[in-house]
Amino acid sequence: MTYTLPHTFQGGGYDVTINADRSIRVRQGDWLSKYSMAVYGDFTHIRKFKEKIGINLYRDVPNPNLIRTGATLYHPDLLPGEAPGAGAPGSGQPGTDPQIPHSRIRAFFEWIWNRFVVCDWELTGTAGFNLSAFFISGQYMTVDVRQKATQVTGHFYNVAGGLTLNVPKSLFGGSGAPSFFPTYGTIWRTPWRDHLILEDFCHGTLVVEFSFAYWLGASPSMLFFGMGMPPWRILDALNRYLRSGDPTIFAMLLVDTGPKGVMLFAGPELSSPGVGVACRVGAMYDRLPWNAR
Repeated sequence: MTYTLPHTFQGGGYDVTINADRSIRVRQGDWLSKYSMAVYGDFTHIRKFKEKIGINLYRDVPNPNLIRTGATLYHPDLLPGEAPGAGAPGSGQPGTDPQIPHSRIRAFFEWIWNRFVVCDWELTGTAGFNLSAFFISGQYMTVDVRQKATQVTGHFYNVAGGLTLNVPKSLFGGSGAPSFFPTYGTIWRTPWRDHLILEDFCHGTLVVEFSFAYWLGASPSMLFFGMGMPPWRILDALNRYLRSGDPTIFAMLLVDTGPKGVMLFAGPELSSPGVGVACRVGAMYDRLPWNAR
């Protein structure tokens, strides 16, 4: 199949026109499943149709069962039969993703460093363990915090899971730090909050961890806490920022429903040998789910 955009796709009794800029004007009676049938011949590709939220930034339609007449959607990925590289920049298709410049990763950490604010809470200790199998990683961790002025303390449990990449690669691995191992760290609040309370440490978390060890090692970590949105939306926004270089939407997501703050910490641990990086999403509360009353 060869064609140029704009092009009208037909299949299963449905049709959809995708314009030269890969946009679709929603007509009355349209559904994402109809678009999928017209383009792919089945109803399973509804996630291929996106909303545009910035320069070369796209997201899934929040409610796939509700698209509004007159709205504009996009198909940024490669269409069936298109040559590699034809997708929109930032679409995530093989051959179309720009390489992530190191400067964008550095700029992200500088953005956190310059905007997050050291607060009156301090990290008094962490403990826990990580287990990994292939590229999957799970974590159980306890976190102790204290407010300097009032001496109010909090003890929290963080349970998270995600992906890890280790060198050398191993089928199974893990690390652990008992409570008597020292922890060195600090707590920063987001600039759009003038103070933190104990409740702010609860809800969704995102943990980015770097590790290096030869049986005894360390894992410098960033733990974003108090997230009011699904953590994978934060990950998606971060990924799209790194690939596009446009921080607008990522910043807006953080302001609207993002984390209340971030913990930066490190300490000694017992670990399987190697160097690695892990990214996990989870939840942190002052009691474990099975102990809730």
